[in-house]
Amino acid sequence: MIMKKLLFIPLLLMSVLVSSCSSDDNGGSGTPPPPAEQVTKVDYYGEIKIADNILKTRCTVIYDTAAKLCELQFNSIKFAEGMPDVKVRVAGIPCSPGTSIIEFHVPDSVIPEVGIASADSVMSMPGEPNPQYAMENLTGAIAAETLSVSATLAMGELTFEGTVVPTYSGNMNVLANGETEYFTQKDVKCEVETSLDGTSATLYLNGVKFADKMSVSIDLKLENIPCRQYDNRYSFAISEDAVPLVKMGGTYTPMTDFTFSKLEGTVYDSGIISFNGNLTRGYIEYSGERYISFIR
Repeated sequence: MIMKKLLFIPLLLMSVLVSSCSSDDNGGSGTPPPPAEQVTKVDYYGEIKIADNILKTRCTVIYDTAAKLCELQFNSIKFAEGMPDVKVRVAGIPCSPGTSIIEFHVPDSVIPEVGIASADSVMSMPGEPNPQYAMENLTGAIAAETLSVSATLAMGELTFEGTVVPTYSGNMNVLANGETEYFTQKDVKCEVETSLDGTSATLYLNGVKFADKMSVSIDLKLENIPCRQYDNRYSFAISEDAVPLVKMGGTYTPMTDFTFSKLEGTVYDSGIISFNGNLTRGYIEYSGERYISFIR
């Protein structure tokens, strides 16, 4: 059985691994894999191009340090205009670890696994191998903050350039409507996905409750939050009503019951995030630290 283990990175390493609000000044430094017996899983977010088709997407990298193998899982790829977005997995890629990056180059043809799914649902793994999308000359470089991938397909050149998606874990205090005492939820997972031009952000809150009496926890996503970059941090804020998306049945759906009327937050280069906000169901405040998840 696969178990996930959370490792909180010391603040000294945060400055190496944290990404900024804008991808333009992110440089690859430091090697993401942990010690030899571990496998690491890191999400990157960026722009993928195939011929004239361009999408913003996540690419999950799973790296086995001992075996020196990695796999790539693209959340969304459009191979041609008029085709639906698909999820793509490329597994068993031999890698060469270096001092600051991990590189791979596969001269032989690689057959990816392809599955059609909405952007918010999960493609079962493994998917179906599809020779139609065979990749030639698959090449890439994995760094602590950046990922670059290129390959040649029958329909044109594929390139992906992305930066790591910051993930945090911390405590969230909630003052629900009608309550007089704060409810504290520990180890709340939070992700911040910034736009490529650095002007907006998407906030993910995973497994949260907005009152002690809530019977189930929810996954929530708040998109298009304006953000502003500073020397050692960036801030994000909304000042008008914003309806979040709540995951239901594997798909994010607008949920007015959790509408935000205010949200203010800051992400520091040291790896700390904090924010507070008013929403329909009360008031929340959150403080967390950056972490990387490992698979044992």
